[in-house]
Amino acid sequence: SDHLAFFLLESIFLSLPFDQVQPFVANIFQLVFARIQSSKTLKIMRSFIVFLAFFIGKHGASTVLQAIDNVQPNLFMMVMSSLWLPNIQKVSGLTERKACAIAMIKLLTDCPALLGETYFSLWSKVLAALMAVLELPQDESAPADVVEEEVDVDIAQASHASFETLMHARKKDVDPFKDVDPKKLLAFSLQRLSQAHPGK
Repeated sequence: SDHLAFFLLESIFLSLPFDQVQPFVANIFQLVFARIQSSKTLKIMRSFIVFLAFFIGKHGASTVLQAIDNVQPNLFMMVMSSLWLPNIQKVSGLTERKACAIAMIKLLTDCPALLGETYFSLWSKVLAALMAVLELPQDESAPADVVEEEVDVDIAQASHASFETLMHARKKDVDPFKDVDPKKLLAFSLQRLSQAHPGK
């Protein structure tokens, strides 16, 4: 199932140094984007957003932006405009929403490309999305053109231990950023950004 595959990816990217996964990142993104194009379900898009949030939170916004743009120039703009921003408020789960908030803080304050000409138009949109995640409840409505995919998995019937490991790879609500308060991080990061770019 797609969302279980994303759980596994999250576990891998949270557990390993980036240099160990870097050789596979381009292929992973190519497969993920192909899957999203072929099956535009809300579950897949939310799973992708959460995976991307953990990736950014662990390895940095610039690393992720460059990895996506290495697949296709300026692809990160499409990812943010077409996938992340329209669906970020539909992400559920306290840990998942916190990870999304941290990822957006890193994008806003620790990613020089977002202050450059190509991506600067995203900055205010990401800030608005961040404030919505921090202050507003989850949007539980589903857009008309997106069909939610429900997948029932009976672990007891799984014939391989590896599948059970996959099922639980990231399902336990373990917060990899448990020591981070997003609102405090935002205040600190914006102050640091303002000092680094006075007048902007």
